[in-house]
Amino acid sequence: MTVKQFIRKVARDNGLYVYQVEQCLYAIFDGINEVLESGDDINFIRFGHFLTADMEGHKCVLKGEEIMTKPYTKIIFRPSAKLKSSVNNKQVEDKENEE
Repeated sequence: MTVKQFIRKVARDNGLYVYQVEQCLYAIFDGINEVLESGDDINFIRFGHFLTADMEGHKCVLKGEEIMTKPYTKIIFRPSAKLKSSVNNKQVEDKENEE
């Protein structure tokens, strides 16, 4: 599903205009980005936890040459138990329907 398809679905399912959902979605993305840039993490109950981890540089071999990678900040998403359960139950139901 593309972002545009998702926005249309949310708008249709909730009786909203597409532009309203689009503005809200991008405002949420911008907000998450700001929180992560500041070094904080953010937890959405029943959805998941966004956090960052500072990764150290390390040695790696590229084309026979040893190089040192730069340190960087990794973005991590940990889905909530409810989200995992919901997705896994759906997959189990789909497999049962196939048989």
